[in-house]
Amino acid sequence: MQQEETTVELRYTKEDHIAAQKLHSSLSSSAKWLHGLLISLGALAYILLTLRPVAWSYISRESWLLWIVIYGSVGGVAFSLIWRSCLSWFYLPFVAARNFKKHPTAQLPERVTLTPEGIRCESDRGVFTLLWKDFIKWRANSEVILAYLSPQLFMIYPARLATAGFPIDRLKETLTRELGPPER
Repeated sequence: MQQEETTVELRYTKEDHIAAQKLHSSLSSSAKWLHGLLISLGALAYILLTLRPVAWSYISRESWLLWIVIYGSVGGVAFSLIWRSCLSWFYLPFVAARNFKKHPTAQLPERVTLTPEGIRCESDRGVFTLLWKDFIKWRANSEVILAYLSPQLFMIYPARLATAGFPIDRLKETLTRELGPPER
């Protein structure tokens, strides 16, 4: 059954780019679990080591390396979480806004159409169609959908396109059918 093609006008905003960069740089579910596990182990090690008189009697000289690894892991994870928080809250909005300002082709209006073969984009600069086989993965949140052409290159489809009549739900269904579920 042939589905109707809906073409909508798209003009990216600075907020679209900020939301896309935040989603792109967010940790996966498995990485969040690993961070949580390492922080829990580190907290346990810290508690044990602060109870020096009791804990030191159970620690042999050979286990010092283990404690150094635990403290190093916890310190690394804590630094990583702090760095990611600073990156997400302060650095990414600034850099994404600056990059958007310096990227003139991202500011051009274009017409986006969801077709059975892929996604067609038309602008004053030309027409191109990205086929479903061109994408390798996708991610989504309530603000944007990122369709990846390579591990670092992605197309941005803001959720606000739905208010203009673009079939966002059909896009998600098609991406799920062609690429599998979104990466978390």
